[in-house]
Amino acid sequence: MIVLLFIMSAVHAELASAHLHKLTTASIAFSQKLYKRVAATEPNIVYSPYSIHSALTMMLLGARGDTAAELRKTLRVTSFGRSLHPTYSELISEINSVTEVELKTADAIFVNPYFLVAPHFIQDTYFYYKALTVNIELQATGGPEKQVNDFIAGKTRNIIQDVLSPGSIDSNTAMILINTIYFNGTWEQTFNEGRTELDDFNKLDGTLRKNAV
Repeated sequence: MIVLLFIMSAVHAELASAHLHKLTTASIAFSQKLYKRVAATEPNIVYSPYSIHSALTMMLLGARGDTAAELRKTLRVTSFGRSLHPTYSELISEINSVTEVELKTADAIFVNPYFLVAPHFIQDTYFYYKALTVNIELQATGGPEKQVNDFIAGKTRNIIQDVLSPGSIDSNTAMILINTIYFNGTWEQTFNEGRTELDDFNKLDGTLRKNAV
C-alpha cells in the first residue's frame, strides 16, 4: 500500500532515533521486494506492507535457529540485534500518536487452544507490540472465524468485515496473526464534483460503458 509508505515516511521525518530510521528503511526495502513478488502473479492487489513486516518481526520473539535467521534476512533486520523490538515498539507508539489524522494500529495472535505457547512469548509480544494473545474458540456459535472477524471489524470501525469465510479455521489451524490499520483523514484539496463530466468508459473486458462519470 503506497499510501502507508508515505505515512511511515511522514512519521519518520519527525523522529530523531537512528534505529527508527534504519527500521523504516528496512521495512520499505522489504515492501518493495514483496510487491514485485506479489504483483508478478496478482497485478491487481491492495495490501499493507507494514502489517506484514510488523507481524513477521513480532514472530522473531519466538523464532530460533534457521527460522529466526531466515526471518531476519527476509525482513532486512539482521543488523539490529537486541534493539529490534524496542525500536518497533517506539515506531508503533509514534504511529498511534499521530494527531493530524486518525491513525490506529492493533495486533492480535489467535492460537489453537491445544497449541502450547511459552508465557514469555505472550508477555513479550504484548510488551513490545501490544498484541493480544487469545485462544481460538473452535466450537464457538457462528464458527471460530467470527471471533477473528469481530476483532478486525472492531478495530477498523466496521469498515473491514468478514475477512475469514466459514471453514477457514479448523482443528489443524495452529495460529493466526492479525494486524489492523485504521486511517481516517481528509484530502488537502477536496473533490470538486462540478468539474466532472459524462463520457464513454472502456472497461477491462473490452466493452464500452456509455455516459459514465
